[in-house]
Amino acid sequence: MSEWYYTSAGRQLGPVTSAQLKQAAQSGQLTPNDLVWKDGMPDWAPATKLKDLFDGAPASPAPAPTYDPASTPIANSEIYAPHAAPQPQQFTRQPGSSIGYFNPTSGLGARVANNLSGFPPPTGPQTDWPLNDIQLIQLAAAEKHRKAIRSFNSLCQFLVIICLLSMFVSLVTLGSAPPGLARTGPFMAGFGFALIFYLALAILYYLAGRAGLKCRLWGPVTVVILLSLGILSTFALMFFGVTAGPRRGPGPSAESVGLIVVFAIIAIFGAITLTVAVRGLLAIPRFLASPVWAQEALVAAKL
Repeated sequence: MSEWYYTSAGRQLGPVTSAQLKQAAQSGQLTPNDLVWKDGMPDWAPATKLKDLFDGAPASPAPAPTYDPASTPIANSEIYAPHAAPQPQQFTRQPGSSIGYFNPTSGLGARVANNLSGFPPPTGPQTDWPLNDIQLIQLAAAEKHRKAIRSFNSLCQFLVIICLLSMFVSLVTLGSAPPGLARTGPFMAGFGFALIFYLALAILYYLAGRAGLKCRLWGPVTVVILLSLGILSTFALMFFGVTAGPRRGPGPSAESVGLIVVFAIIAIFGAITLTVAVRGLLAIPRFLASPVWAQEALVAAKL
């Protein structure tokens, strides 16, 4: 026997049999603008679409049904289809209206209990379930992409700190330089160039991180290019330092070994930061392809 679910006066009722559904239509409880659904249907449909229910009377489209659990009591027989009835996608929900796919239940469902396994008993409201299984998966996927974007922003903030520390080291170097050397033109030119370079990098990394949070591709693209150039420069300097250094015996000198170790550490650091930047770059188009409601929820929560 088919079991139907239908909306009436902003509430979703059921299950009822086909005969009970027809009786509800004849009594006026079910109007042509209300929605009906049963197992096997891909989505909710206007009740007027059913043959012989309203003798083919036309009906104009109606907005999605809303439900306010704070103001509308629920009888024991007025239960939503558990994890079955899909959200009526063909109807537009106005901003600020109640969630149209509210699904009250008693206690925690199996899915909720599994996801919250190991947590203390929840003390918040337990009577509204605005997300079905598919939407929960979509939200988890969107959060995964957003996490990669947040990691990229954190990387940019870390690089800003590195640049500022480099400026501080440059100032300390200037203060500890011999008076005669500090007054020479080449030394002052090099010092000024270093300060301007690190300051420009700090500003660029900051702006790139903010752009990444806004899903602007130019941010991670810029950082990937800068880090790639930095890694290539590190390998070039390491090769030049090892090959051009003085050789005092058949094996590499102690200075060459120390130089290799230092540049290897820098290269590993660059590879890690480059990986984070590339992951952020790849996550942006995937996050933008997520449902808009998931994007808004994560951004509004500052995640």
